[in-house]
Amino acid sequence: MSKIFSFPGFKVASNADNDRFKVDIGTLAYGGRDYVLHVMIPHNAPDHGEFSVAKVEHDGKSVWSYDRTRDEGTFTRLALVNNEPVIAFVSKKTGRISKTHPFLCFTRKLPLSVAMQIAYKRGAAEDLGVEADYSPAEESFRQVDPTESQLAAEAEAKRRAEQAARDAEAKAQREAAEAKRQAREAKREETRKTIAGREPVKVKTEAGIRYGQPVLQAEIKDLEPKGLYVLVDSFDEAGAPHGPKKAFKAIAQKGKGIVMANASDAIDFFDDTLAAPTSTGSKNFMIEGEVFEVTTYKTKSDIDTLERIGVDMVEFVAYPIGNNGQYRVLGLDGTEGKTKVFDAGLLKPYSGDNRQQKAKVA
Repeated sequence: MSKIFSFPGFKVASNADNDRFKVDIGTLAYGGRDYVLHVMIPHNAPDHGEFSVAKVEHDGKSVWSYDRTRDEGTFTRLALVNNEPVIAFVSKKTGRISKTHPFLCFTRKLPLSVAMQIAYKRGAAEDLGVEADYSPAEESFRQVDPTESQLAAEAEAKRRAEQAARDAEAKAQREAAEAKRQAREAKREETRKTIAGREPVKVKTEAGIRYGQPVLQAEIKDLEPKGLYVLVDSFDEAGAPHGPKKAFKAIAQKGKGIVMANASDAIDFFDDTLAAPTSTGSKNFMIEGEVFEVTTYKTKSDIDTLERIGVDMVEFVAYPIGNNGQYRVLGLDGTEGKTKVFDAGLLKPYSGDNRQQKAKVA
């Protein structure tokens, strides 16, 4: 630890560090005397840790030292009260000053009066920025002594004002945090509405075709958990996505928020939208002894496209073969959600000749 003890008039002369503590030894002048102070702090103390006074010497003799039996449960901090060094005993549990030992006591022949005890506690508390605990006798004196009762009233008024200020600040911070939370929630809902309004896309990945609604990197933190998405680079002015990067599922992870799960690198967009082929009209054909109106198309590829799109029911379609007026007549079955093709054969349009060869249904 490189921290050095600092106090007005204190000059570090040496140190006596050990494996547990950093110990600075220095001089401090008061009342025409030079005192030698030993101050210490644990090596593992936090950054806000403070030095404790361990010993005070004068003319090579110890005039005061920390007594573990008598002073257990306190830190000994050095405070300045009306330009006088004062050892303040701060409770480890409450952080409040329980008693003081002013340097005046090294030369004074009488104990401190109650008024002096109170004054030193109050001054040390103000210097260290903490509060003081008063004994029953001190509290009694503060209530009946005119000067002390006035000071006590002022101190209480100050304490209440400071507490009110802290409460107001805490309330303002809570309100600001709540407003910020609500703003984030509103932004999240707006982002989710925007994403929900986009058309899902399909992408090619090494794992196969994946789909989801396209999103930007900045939108991931606002996604709906368990939703399927495709991460893209950008959207054009018309709202079309560009640059597919990953297909993934959004999940909520404790401590991290929304993250990508089951992500697959996107190779490219996959477009399986097909335009329905345009028919060339219709013609009558005799099939299995009955005449049916059959929708005709230009080529077999039109029929292949129609098969991929699917039909709602059973229907016949046809396309011309060669130049002799023949057509390949096929049946499409859209029942049960599946389109099956069966071949009705090569037929010519019905002309009233019942001797026309019957079609063979595959």
